[in-house]
Amino acid sequence: TPEIRKQQPATVFGPVGPPSPSNYINGAPGPFAPIFVDTGAIPADNFQLFDPEFALILGPLSLQSEYAFAYVDQIGGPPLFFNAYMAQVSYFLTGEHRPYDRKLGIHDRLKPFENFFHVRRGSRGIQTGLGAWEVAARFSNIVLNDENIRGNNLTDFTFGLNWYLNPYTRWKFNYVRAFLEDSRANKGNSMTDAYGMRIDFDF
Repeated sequence: TPEIRKQQPATVFGPVGPPSPSNYINGAPGPFAPIFVDTGAIPADNFQLFDPEFALILGPLSLQSEYAFAYVDQIGGPPLFFNAYMAQVSYFLTGEHRPYDRKLGIHDRLKPFENFFHVRRGSRGIQTGLGAWEVAARFSNIVLNDENIRGNNLTDFTFGLNWYLNPYTRWKFNYVRAFLEDSRANKGNSMTDAYGMRIDFDF
């Protein structure tokens, strides 16, 4: 499935204070990993997060969606409500289907019908295995504006191509077009295009 890699705060509702490298999962933001949406530190007594998900697999076609809703009991201010959602679709051009572990409630390891290979076998010449090829698209939106907090509104359209060479190796290509509604002073709206590639090996 396509993916968007962003710098994310380790917790949206962290302790009061300026951002520091220890407050971010992937390190402090930089020129190649900016933070587009961020509430900043919010002093709060407690917060509640609700995150229902939906998945449907019909042969090589997969549909998936998720909605996240956060309630924050802000100290010295009104209660806050933030939400985000996404919907995605993917299709295996080579006919595989995405396995699902019902007990754990997660997608399982994909096994291509044939692994990728390119070998010469004597008189039979060169033989090739394609691996598994998947195309995918996703729409997502996150809104971090409420009451006195202006964390911005980000909408993403993602298109992906995934190549599974074997059950343990995959090559992922992504294109993302993102639209940012920046409600902070002198910022305004903007758009960006992002391209990503990742190779995964796991055992």
